[in-house]
Amino acid sequence: VSQVRLLGANAPEDKGGMGLDAVSLMLITKELSKVWAAGALSLFIVPNSLVAYPLWRYGQESQIEKFLNGSIQGQRFGCFCLTEPNYGSDAAGIKTKAELGNDGVFRISGEKTFITNVTFAHFAIVLARLRPAKDGAPKYDGLSAFVVDVGLYKEHCEIRPIRKIGLHASEFGSINFHNA
Repeated sequence: VSQVRLLGANAPEDKGGMGLDAVSLMLITKELSKVWAAGALSLFIVPNSLVAYPLWRYGQESQIEKFLNGSIQGQRFGCFCLTEPNYGSDAAGIKTKAELGNDGVFRISGEKTFITNVTFAHFAIVLARLRPAKDGAPKYDGLSAFVVDVGLYKEHCEIRPIRKIGLHASEFGSINFHNA
C-alpha cells in the first residue's frame, strides 16, 4: 500500500481512496503511532478523519474534485479549523462568522487556534457561524462548515505557527481569517 493511498484510506475507492472502515482506520492509526505518533497525527489522522471524510461525505462535487482528489494524491494538504482562543473545541461557542455578500460569496472572519497542519495547508475546512442560534434551538444552530482555499486567499488568511515542547513533526498554529 503506497503512502499516497493512505491519505485517502477512508475515502471510497471510486473517489481514489481505499474505502476502509473505521475499525481499519483505527488499526492503521495504532500501528503508525507505535513508531511515530506525531506523524500518525499529522499525516494520517487529520488527512483522513478531519479532511477526507467530511469532504467526500458532505462536500459538493466541485469541492470533492478540487480538494479531495488532490489531498488523496498528496498534492494538496488540508486542515480542520474548529478550536477558537476563547472557547477551545466547544463548537457551540464559535464566534467565527460567515456572511453572505451581495455577490453570492460567503466571507469568513475570525480566529482559529491549535490547528494541526495549518502551517502548510493548502485549504481549510472551517466551522463558522452563519447566525446566532435561534431561541429554543440547540446551541449548534446556525453553524456550518466551509472550505477555504488558503493558497488562493493568502492575503485574507494570517497563519502563525505555535511552538510546542514535543511532537514537532506534527505542526500546528493559528489562523486569522479576514473576510476570506
